[in-house]
Order: sequence, then C-alpha cells, then structure tokens
Amino acid sequence: SDVARFRELLRLPGLAEGPFKLAGRVYRSPAGADRLEIDATTALGSFSLSGDLSPKADWQGTRLSFEAAGPSLARVGRAADFAGLPDAQFSAAGEFELQAASLDFRDSMLKVADNAFAWSGQVGKAPLGRDTDLRFSLKGQNLRDLAALAGRSDLPGSPYQVQGRLRRLPAASRFDEVRGQLAGASFTLRGRVGDRFMRDTDIVVAVEGPRLAAFATLLPAWPWPAGAFRLE
Repeated sequence: SDVARFRELLRLPGLAEGPFKLAGRVYRSPAGADRLEIDATTALGSFSLSGDLSPKADWQGTRLSFEAAGPSLARVGRAADFAGLPDAQFSAAGEFELQAASLDFRDSMLKVADNAFAWSGQVGKAPLGRDTDLRFSLKGQNLRDLAALAGRSDLPGSPYQVQGRLRRLPAASRFDEVRGQLAGASFTLRGRVGDRFMRDTDIVVAVEGPRLAAFATLLPAWPWPAGAFRLE
C-alpha cells in the first residue's frame, strides 16, 4: 500500500508513548514532481520532512530536507534501539538523497547542548556498511561537558574542535585528514581503526601543545610535566 511505502521511505523509529500529532500531504509541484511534506510532534520531539519524490519504485533519487528537535537525544536513540546517546536537548537539520546502498547527506548538522556535529557525504544503509564516506566536523565550548553526557569525566574542560574524513573498509574504519585542537594543543590523525581494535588498528598521530599538564585528568595518578610537549 502507499502507507507502507512511505513508512519504508521514511524509516521512522518507534514512537514514544503519549500523545502525538502528525500531518502530511503529497501533491504535484509546479515543476511536475510529486512533493512530500510531513510534520510530526510526539513525546520524543518535533520532526519535519519535505522534498520531491523520485518516480522509481525503490525511491532512488528522492531528495529530502529534514528538521528535528527534542528534549533528549537519548530517548530518541532508545526508540530506534540505539543505546549510548547523551541525555540532552538536541536539534538537527539537513538534506539527503536516497541511493541504492546509502543516504547521501548534504550540509547536515546535529546540535546537542552546546556541541555541534556537521557532516556531508554517504552513510551506508547497512550498519557499519562499506558505503559510508563522510566529511565531518565536531566542535564545542567544553569537552568535559560533552564527555559527561556520555558518562565520562576524565577529559579536559576546554573548547575543542575536530574535522576530517571517515570511510568504512572491510572490518575497519579509515580516518584521513583528521585535525583539531583541544586544551590548547593541536593534533593530526590518520589510519585504520579495526573492528577488532588490538589486531586491525594502524594509526599515525601527532600532538603538540604548550602545556602537557592540561591533560592530567586522563591519568590523575601520573606526575604530568607542566611544560610544552610534542608527541608523534
């Protein structure tokens, strides 16, 4: 049925319990394309989706814009059977195109509390699929606050930013052109992180900064020197 086709198209997660509101329509645009517009509000938050639908039976080529916002990213993750997301207010916006094996994102961003994650590129439909190839950036005002959302407290409390490229390979993730700043230090990274970390990981890292002691929270029992440092 058409309803079943739209549910497959949107790949909506399970809805939380409680009241909800859903409105949508499909109509012929002035350009002659079938256009979809959906707005939803549930206990998880608000969500909107709009764009032109591809005439193909598998929806390949459909381009959609999305916006979402809610009080807890963790609750959305649980509804989608994805654990470990932070319990914090969030908003998201961007565009994507449906392809045979991936979603092709453009100028997309997720904000969680005071942290912003931006990405463009392909995300494989299969979990950890080889069709993933992303350019990404992540920045915020306090890395410790971000880590605390995930239950950690051992990272430096300072502004941070990182950007780079992520690709999926057989049994590994490949990082290239990764660079960033943290606690006054700058770093670069490239290489493979294996799904079996101890066997298939091969990375090259360079870090330098004015004050090594800024990272003392990582190993509080170790006597960290106070001066400048460089590590390769």
